[in-house]
Amino acid sequence: MHVNVPALMRLEEPMVPKAKELVDSVFINQSPMERLSLHLYSRKGRLSYRLFSWLSGVDLIDFWVAIADDGSVSGISGLYSVRKDRDEALWLGWFAVRATERGRGLGTALLDKAIAEAVSRKAGFLRLYTSDSEFIDGGKEAQMMYESYGLRVKSQKSVICGLALDEEGPRLIRENRMIREKAL
Repeated sequence: MHVNVPALMRLEEPMVPKAKELVDSVFINQSPMERLSLHLYSRKGRLSYRLFSWLSGVDLIDFWVAIADDGSVSGISGLYSVRKDRDEALWLGWFAVRATERGRGLGTALLDKAIAEAVSRKAGFLRLYTSDSEFIDGGKEAQMMYESYGLRVKSQKSVICGLALDEEGPRLIRENRMIREKAL
């Protein structure tokens, strides 16, 4: 069966709101800085972006999206650098595929693009901050994909991230926050 994967294009300012919509639907527990980062990506070079970068220690390098037939963003990924290790690594950022588009090769295309770009920029490592939170839509599948690409867990911390009240009764929600790494 041949699957038609949409072409990836560089994220430009007009598509940022649609990309943010996808990111917000997948990563519901973002910090305020994370929520702001994608919005500021299209403002690189402006004072607001420079201030964000200085405060956060993060430089958003480049992001790519796949556009669905209806004009929505069906997938996103990109690269960023972190002040503490920018001479040795690039980080995979906002890797997400819309639930209705999963299983069609889009995640593979996005991850292949990010790895190729990291290699072309001569990064020694590709790193990824992730978690196994049950609140991240498709998180289990993403973790399996990272493993299949050789992104191994470098460090892990177990945290309590909330309280759930469901048919099982009240329970603490735990997640493992991980840094994954792949030598390039």
